[in-house]
Amino acid sequence: MRALLYSQNDFFADSHFRSSAVEAAVYPSAGLPTYSSLRWKANPGHIGGATYWAYGGTTTLVDPLLEEIVAMNSAFVPATGGTATLCVWTPPSTTPRYCFVLLGALQSPGLNLGVSSVVGWLVNRPFSMGILPAVLADPDYGEATYTLRTPPMRPGTIIDMQAGSFELGSDRVALGSSAVLKGG
Repeated sequence: MRALLYSQNDFFADSHFRSSAVEAAVYPSAGLPTYSSLRWKANPGHIGGATYWAYGGTTTLVDPLLEEIVAMNSAFVPATGGTATLCVWTPPSTTPRYCFVLLGALQSPGLNLGVSSVVGWLVNRPFSMGILPAVLADPDYGEATYTLRTPPMRPGTIIDMQAGSFELGSDRVALGSSAVLKGG
C-alpha cells in the first residue's frame, strides 16, 4: 500500500488522506482531513482523487457528493539507493489531465498564491530542488506514476515533495498534499 484515503469514525465518517501507510515514526505523515461535515455520510468510496459519498440524516441516503483532491504518496529509499515509486492521484477526467511533483524543502505556513487559477496552497519551496516532468494521469483512475532511480540516501535524509495537476487546455492548476522521500 502506497498511501491511504480513509474514512475516520468520528460519528460523521469524515474523509482523510495519509501519504504513507507506515507508522508516523518512520514517515512524518499525519492524516490530512480532506472533507469534514456535521452531517453523517456513508463511508466514502475513492477513485483516484475523486471521493464519493451518499449523504444521510434520514432513513435513506440522498444527495450524492463528489469531492476532488490531488494527493501523492511518500516513499522510502534504501541507504544503498534503488528505485522509488511515486503515485499522484487526481480526479479521473475525460479531458487529458497531467500531474507533476515539486521537490524542495517545506515552507511553513503554506503560501496562498492569490491567483484565481491556482487551487490549493504552495507548501514546498519548489525551486530549491526542482520539478519532476508532467505525466499524463490515467483517465479512468486519475493516477500518474513516477519510477525514480535514486542515489544512496543517508538514513533520516528527507526530501519534501508536493503534488499538483492541471487539465490540458485549462489555466487551472490544483496543488495537493505534501509527502516525503526518506532515506533509510
